Amino acid sequence: MGWKEYSDNNTRNLIAESLRHLMMSRPFELIRIKDICNEVGVVRVTFYNYFIDKYDTLDYLIKNDLIIPNETLADQGKLLDLTKAIIKEIDSKWDFYKIAYKIEGQNNFEGLMRNNLCELFLRMLKNNRKEDDSPNKINNKMIATFVAQSMTYAIYSWLFYPQRISSEQCYLYMSEVMQRSMLDFLN
Repeated sequence: MGWKEYSDNNTRNLIAESLRHLMMSRPFELIRIKDICNEVGVVRVTFYNYFIDKYDTLDYLIKNDLIIPNETLADQGKLLDLTKAIIKEIDSKWDFYKIAYKIEGQNNFEGLMRNNLCELFLRMLKNNRKEDDSPNKINNKMIATFVAQSMTYAIYSWLFYPQRISSEQCYLYMSEVMQRSMLDFLN
């Protein structure tokens, strides 16, 4: 990696991390691009060289925390290992994710999370499953969307459960549900 790429990546990360830092002390809705820039010590133009808006910056944080570090597990089809890694990372940034999940509206956090997870699961399926093009078969996109929606909701439930559940316990619950069907639980 050359100096320019390193510098660009470093600046992008500093901007994104400044948003994370600001979110710990004030509501997302009240954070302005100017606040993010002041935190890092850059001008607005620099911000817009890397991000469209603060939602794009939030999306980048999800990708950096949860998606990019787990692409190899997705490529290998290791769903349970990937699930455990995502849960552990969220647990390590518990307060941030709990705050982020409260962001509502058109660009809500839950939607950003679901879309990112869907892309990751779709990547996993494309690399590890031969898709059947028959009209009555469930395609990769449908499966990825369902699993991403389920995991997004499970993470939300874990974060807002009245009593704090360990990441290990959360993983056990999620892996149990992923490996069994509804019929298994009824019998």
